[in-house]
Amino acid sequence: MRTNQIHKPLKEIFEGDGYSVDAAETGKEAIEKSNMNFYNPALVDICLPDMEGTNLLTMMKQTAPKTVKVTLTGYPSMKNAIEAVSKGAARCRSL
Repeated sequence: MRTNQIHKPLKEIFEGDGYSVDAAETGKEAIEKSNMNFYNPALVDICLPDMEGTNLLTMMKQTAPKTVKVTLTGYPSMKNAIEAVSKGAARCRSL
């Protein structure tokens, strides 16, 4: 898997606009955090270091069913978009 670093600039942008932001570098960390806190929305990258973002979406249906999930990717494809939306993403955006 590729190393995911998109969370760093996004965190800076949102915090600069006054939002409270939490970030997870891996899918495992995201699941652990979603078990302890409520996040809304959740921005999910399709390519995570330890799992595919679409697998994280499936897990988050159980741990965070009310969270609005938006997927992001630098590797856009129709297949990724369809899979992400079918697994619970509210939106899918390419970067």
